[in-house]
Parts: sequence; structure tokens; C-alpha cells
Amino acid sequence: MVHDQFHPNLSRHTPLLRLIVCITGDSGAAPGMMILPCSIKTISSFANSYTDNLIDGAAGVSLKEGHPLVLEVRKSTYHPRHLRLRSEAFKAGAIIFPPVPEFYIRPGSVEDLVDNTMTRILVRLGSENDLYHEWQGRPAK
Repeated sequence: MVHDQFHPNLSRHTPLLRLIVCITGDSGAAPGMMILPCSIKTISSFANSYTDNLIDGAAGVSLKEGHPLVLEVRKSTYHPRHLRLRSEAFKAGAIIFPPVPEFYIRPGSVEDLVDNTMTRILVRLGSENDLYHEWQGRPAK
């Protein structure tokens, strides 16, 4: 399970409520958190220090503890207020990760694009993996 990778002290049999309380409490912060897709409403809560639900609380704890928080903001509208929200979340310590595919990897399928995006996010969270390869420039002809 995903929570086992990021918080090995949790067993598979931990009730969901205990897991939620653990990751939103100060003592059980996971070493990183990603929110994808991240809505404008959710990013607004970080930008304005407003905790309305457990996602907001867990993200706030992640930032407070200095752990990476990756926000894959799904809206591509860039009017001034959305840009301000992104900027404020960034200033608070969040990593703004727009869902922009890397076509230079020459993907063979949509699955390749999804895998590439997910592995890039995992690298930003500090989880090295065999699927991610840094761009080394164009191959020689």
C-alpha cells in the first residue's frame, strides 16, 4: 500500500481513521505529500492558511515539518488571482507541478506519459526510481 512506502510504521491493518489522524497530526507526518489533481480551491486553502478538511491539515503539517508538498494544479487558466494563489503556495514551501507532459522523451503511448509524470513527481518527493531518466540533451545524429 502507498502509505506503507511513505510511513513504514503503519501496518496494513491500521484503520483508515487512525491513518488519517496520523498523517494530519504533528507526530506522524509523512516524509512528503502529493496532491493530484490539485484544485484551485485546495491551493487557495494553502495560500490563505485555511484548513477546511483533512487534506488541508495533512498538507499544512507537511509544510510545517519541512517535508515536500507537490501540488499538481489542474487548471491551466492563468488569470491574476490563480497566479497569486500559486505564488503564495510556493512561498509557503509547496512545489507547484503543472501536469505538462514531456514529449521530448518520445513517448510511445499515453501510459508512457503518465509514467513519466508520476516518476518526476516521485523524484521531487525524494524517491529515486528506475523509470525516471534525466534529460541529457538531444542524441547525437
